[in-house]
Amino acid sequence: MNRKMLYLAVITSLMLISLLSLSDAYALDISVEITGDKEIVVLQSALEKSAAARCISKGVDTSLYNKLDIAITQIGQIISIDAILDTKEPRGFHKDIKDINEISNVIDEMIDVIFAPAKAPPIEKEKPVYMIEKQKKISQIVLPFKATSITTSNNTIFVSDKKTIYTIKDDTPHPWWKAPKIDQIFRIYSYKDNIIALVKHMKNLHTYRIEDGHTIGHWPNPVIPLGDGLISSRLIIVPDITGQTNRWTAVRAITGNPTILPAGMDIIATTVSDVDPTHNGPEMISLSKSDKLEITNKGKTIWIGGISIGGLPLYVEDEYLIQGNSNKNTRIESRKRPVRYYLPAKIIVTDDKKIITLSNGQPHSKILSNVRIYNSFRILAYTFSDMGIEEKVLFNAPSGYCADFTIQGRNLLYVLAVYKDKSKLLSINL
Repeated sequence: MNRKMLYLAVITSLMLISLLSLSDAYALDISVEITGDKEIVVLQSALEKSAAARCISKGVDTSLYNKLDIAITQIGQIISIDAILDTKEPRGFHKDIKDINEISNVIDEMIDVIFAPAKAPPIEKEKPVYMIEKQKKISQIVLPFKATSITTSNNTIFVSDKKTIYTIKDDTPHPWWKAPKIDQIFRIYSYKDNIIALVKHMKNLHTYRIEDGHTIGHWPNPVIPLGDGLISSRLIIVPDITGQTNRWTAVRAITGNPTILPAGMDIIATTVSDVDPTHNGPEMISLSKSDKLEITNKGKTIWIGGISIGGLPLYVEDEYLIQGNSNKNTRIESRKRPVRYYLPAKIIVTDDKKIITLSNGQPHSKILSNVRIYNSFRILAYTFSDMGIEEKVLFNAPSGYCADFTIQGRNLLYVLAVYKDKSKLLSINL
């Protein structure tokens, strides 16, 4: 072999080694989702490539990881940067900035933090549920299943897990209705002596109307009691040309005289009541895009809470195709990306105009939509007064999460607390 042929063979070998190494380096799937002004949204593709290159340059062994999700959300003047690394024990990162020029430095900081060697968490015994106000009386029933929802009708308590609705009699759950085939029960409501069951049906949400333990109605869409009737809307999970996910179609009345919400409102996360005496007409109480409690009147936001409510671990999922592209230097294959809709926290307005909701605590200030980790929960009440809106903690638990709650009258609060594979039905005299 002459000298030129030897040089050519060496160069070819080095190029192959480089390409193989580059292929391994991109084994980590990095996705970036950006919500905000146009000047920040256009950075999405560049940040995906830049994040991958920075991981390699910092010596991260990307072959050890599957997926890194990065979300950049602009709310007013604040830009929130969040990341979740999909590992057995998910790792998270969050930081708020005020200048778009700080994003580059924060991405570097995120990589340093999220790929740092994991520390073994301390082993703790399960802490007992406790009340924040000692004078409140509380009783509990242990349920041998992972509960999903609760409601009351005609002085009967109904509790569900994913497959069965139970009645509680003599402190014991008794099966009352079974979800058909593959359906999973997400939430139950009481309506005119019937039970409305919102269920997961493959990639969609369906609804059943139940009387005396028998199905008397079925809809292939979410159907929710609101006001004096039932409303329905269709949930579209995959993004449209604007990049928006989890969109709702126009609302229609199913029966009775319900309040018709504006198109696009999340009917599961919205209730309507006249809670603010300083504004004419009823208010809509729902969740903002950042999962904060939001109150609007005639289309205008009059108040928004300061904490993220947190949501629930129940979800429906779909997927869509992201088209690949190639140029002179790189080639990105087309791939499918999953997108989820998580069941939002319940919001109830009591007879005395208190807004009650739950907040499931999380180990990070914000969790991306594909990971739900809980380590505590609170039941919160909001009341309008001369001083504005007053917040009060009705119940506080240092472990587990709250699947659902309901109010009977003004003084009795039922809370479903979930701990691994069992639950507790807590009855609290307010």
